Amino acid sequence: MKEQRNLVLCVMPTEHAELRTIFSDRPDSIRRQLEDPRGLRQTGWDLRTGDQAKFIRGELIRVEGVRSIIDLYRDGTFIFSGVIDRHFLAWSDKADARLHPLALAEVVINFARFYQLVLEDFRNRPSRLEFRVDLRNLWLGNEKTRLPAGPVPDQWWEGRDKSQLEAPADTWSRKFEITSEAYNPDHVAFRLIHELYIWFGHSEESIPYKKETEAGTISDADAIANIH
Repeated sequence: MKEQRNLVLCVMPTEHAELRTIFSDRPDSIRRQLEDPRGLRQTGWDLRTGDQAKFIRGELIRVEGVRSIIDLYRDGTFIFSGVIDRHFLAWSDKADARLHPLALAEVVINFARFYQLVLEDFRNRPSRLEFRVDLRNLWLGNEKTRLPAGPVPDQWWEGRDKSQLEAPADTWSRKFEITSEAYNPDHVAFRLIHELYIWFGHSEESIPYKKETEAGTISDADAIANIH
């Protein structure tokens, strides 16, 4: 397989846990939901691969498409790996190097929202969760991956946005822990996106698709859902 730029999102329980329906044929099982995950929009950037879940070593199920691979382990570990190219997370960029802010935000929100379903499938819900975000091969082919500030402009494909910042390293990783008791997927999504933007060198004000609530800043899933 050729080297590709990619984004990896991961969440895992910090203690022993087990899912109930990961290897089940039931229509409402977590396995079937992974095969046809809900997205924010009908034609948006989501977790759908079109694949049927494969059983691997009795440890996990995997769905795989041309743009992403998703693994769900029986202990509740959930890993998404998506390519940064013109067909997915660098949408419409001929150099496959400019992250698309809307694609990025929408994928991260869909990842965090799907894990809400995973939490509901545990036999005994774990008390704490570890989240991790990785970026890999960001300097592939001597072309540094770039991330623009703010939301996607109407004329995204025209010209070069001066607010783009280049990845300061070829690889990067960040992780944090939260309690599962009051899991808020849109808050988790914002934390993941926030870490990524400030690593690129953007200010907090440059992060798009967010809103303020009494509980703090969250990703604005409703605003994205209404984009046509």
